[in-house]
Amino acid sequence: MRGISAWRKCAGGAAAAGIVVPDDASLQEQTAAEELQDYLLKITSAKFTIIKESSTEISGPRLFVGRTQKARELNLLPDGDEAWRIKTCEGGVVLCGGAGRGTLYAVYHFLEDHLGVRWWNPQEEFVPHSQDLSVGPIDRCGRPAFARRAMNMNMTGYDPPIDGAAFVSRSRMNARGPGEGAIAPKYGCNESMLLSSRPWCAHSFDSYIPNREGLFKEHPEYFALRGGKRTKATYDLTAGGCGICSPRSSSS
Repeated sequence: MRGISAWRKCAGGAAAAGIVVPDDASLQEQTAAEELQDYLLKITSAKFTIIKESSTEISGPRLFVGRTQKARELNLLPDGDEAWRIKTCEGGVVLCGGAGRGTLYAVYHFLEDHLGVRWWNPQEEFVPHSQDLSVGPIDRCGRPAFARRAMNMNMTGYDPPIDGAAFVSRSRMNARGPGEGAIAPKYGCNESMLLSSRPWCAHSFDSYIPNREGLFKEHPEYFALRGGKRTKATYDLTAGGCGICSPRSSSS
């Protein structure tokens, strides 16, 4: 494996390297390339051109983003929409992933783990500055440990309100909290289970009880005790409701 010794800023503000995408790049792959381009510009003050793989415009080091022919030739494409791979190779670095968010995650891991970018929250970040970039040999792969990942960040509470979809994606989450809307298609959209259907990630006991009335009649001890009485009220605390009595043991 070889590292990339340097991507130097050239005269006129251009970079001595280019970002290569598949000729038929998906929306997520194009977004990944644009994210990489944007942050390389912030780091180096140089513009890294995005070109299609069939182009011959760039002869220097290249960053191959997405399911490129280069990635296929090196047998680097991982299985799974969110799996990702980073590998240095002759002439550049391959950043690829599954057909969904994988390539986005490869780019975000590269920016964070190898170039030092940090995203603290939707409004604050840290970007190092260097006119000459270099990376050593890299051969990494991975995938998120959990199938669905979300955090309720109350985006509407910002003044002025912000969308925050980019931060959600950069944090490798694949869904948003209640009332925060959907993740834009360019970032891979929401995982549908967390978007609109139950069971939800919390407050979801009711989703597992198809016949609350019948269960209450047969096993009132399964339900919460409120004011000395068992209640079959739904888990709606704003309406005085209660949940299932989860700490109950079989002998109580």
